[in-house]
Amino acid sequence: MPQAAAAVSLNDVMRRPRGHVFREDREMKKPSVSQGDHQQYFKSIREITKPSPGYSVEQLDHIGRSVNPYWPAAHMNSLAADFEMMSEDLQKLAMAIEKRKFRAPGDGSFKLTGHEADKAQLLEIAQDLQAVHDNLQLYIERLFSLWASQNGVLKRNIFSDKFLSLKKKKSAGQEKDLMISAENIKGLFPIDRLKNAYKNLSTRFHYFKPKNDRDFWALHRIYIQTVDQTYKHNLLGFTDFEELVEKRDYAENAAYYMFLHFTHVTNDYKNPLYRNSDILLELWYSSPFVNMLNVIDPRHKARFLHQIIKMDALDYTSTPRPGLIEKHLARSLKDLFEHNSLLGSLENGYTLSRTNQLSIKTIVTVFLDNLLWDKEWGNSEAMRLAAQTLKFIDGTYLHIKPLNPTTSAIDAMFKPIRNKINLFSARAQAIVELEKFSKYLHESFPLRNDGSLQKPIPISEELNLIEGHLEHLPAQDAYHKVVKGQDDRHKPWCEEDIDAKMIALKEDIDKVRGTSWIYNIFK
Repeated sequence: MPQAAAAVSLNDVMRRPRGHVFREDREMKKPSVSQGDHQQYFKSIREITKPSPGYSVEQLDHIGRSVNPYWPAAHMNSLAADFEMMSEDLQKLAMAIEKRKFRAPGDGSFKLTGHEADKAQLLEIAQDLQAVHDNLQLYIERLFSLWASQNGVLKRNIFSDKFLSLKKKKSAGQEKDLMISAENIKGLFPIDRLKNAYKNLSTRFHYFKPKNDRDFWALHRIYIQTVDQTYKHNLLGFTDFEELVEKRDYAENAAYYMFLHFTHVTNDYKNPLYRNSDILLELWYSSPFVNMLNVIDPRHKARFLHQIIKMDALDYTSTPRPGLIEKHLARSLKDLFEHNSLLGSLENGYTLSRTNQLSIKTIVTVFLDNLLWDKEWGNSEAMRLAAQTLKFIDGTYLHIKPLNPTTSAIDAMFKPIRNKINLFSARAQAIVELEKFSKYLHESFPLRNDGSLQKPIPISEELNLIEGHLEHLPAQDAYHKVVKGQDDRHKPWCEEDIDAKMIALKEDIDKVRGTSWIYNIFK
């Protein structure tokens, strides 16, 4: 049977010059980029990197050891863009709140004047956050400008015109603002405005339904992002940051409002695997969680993870399911999460209710059914959520020794299914690992010049780097190790499933290479 014709590019018909090699029957150039550029490349592309905890200047100091000033400039631009996006969101939100009209509920339980008062308080919260943003923007500009001047990076390569335009323009005849150092800006930070914003967010609006009020959840989301950014840029000290994120319900609110934003606004959520908490927390737009999770205690962290799974599960159970197994799993998930009964038992060592015991037993029984694991199990939403629930219970509570009577009884049920829980998790990680590269290729590729700095890696080399990197991806290796521990009858589908996705990604790279050859002529 004849093979399908391969795409031919200009390089295929040119004489092979010195420095070319063959890989998998295709001619490829040996990488010509430096080792430092190679390393920084895979740390700088947001789509394929995990958010890092710590201070922005510490990260810059680490990146600054690179010989090429392109990388720290690109990193500062990304950090400035984060602030720029958050600040624009707040400005638009404040205008929307100003224009909104409250309607009194049909039962007449609230007077219009009360709603107008709430509108005023929402605006007050927005104004508190704006005061913090004004301080933060000036601090970022001073801090990064100082770092750039000390490390040989030109200021024009750091900030976009959009970032600089966030400052209020002066009209003719107005006094210019006085210049002040980053350290003194830090001393003037209005932490009282930040604390006041959270106090008002937490104590009022009890009758709002956040899922139906996007202004309210957006305001809370921006508050969470603001707290993270003020700490990340070292404008907010550790003690104050710890005090804020350890407040009652802060972690659950962070999960709740950010999850609402992700599921309603972010396109990535078209892939349900991105809802898995272990995957969600490794996506670049989850960076507001990273420093918080390094600070809060295990109890708050467990509540944070529980809230993510709870919202995901109840979203699934809100729609009737036709399949028999799906109906039983949906009923079990609803029982475990709807009234936080599972969390209460695990947290306090209470005896599980009879319905909770039956719900967990139902999920475990399904996981023990060999027929279910022959194929297509990975595409079931009910199974994904069941696996996430089991992983949460196992990873959050069953590792705490000594086990109490409640967790001890659950632990005995988990022993025969742990390899299946691990299989679900490893497969999800492996799939998303490949999808991150695919998203970058389709949405952000290639590297761009940064200001006057030329990108250090040309298009053809960038594709070669990505393709070579695919041979050493950690989640792929971890998944194949987990598959080896499965029953022989289930291994073929597991291997074929992920291999097909890897082949599809490599075909995507070939397509990009075929469409980008013209740029190589003029690079």
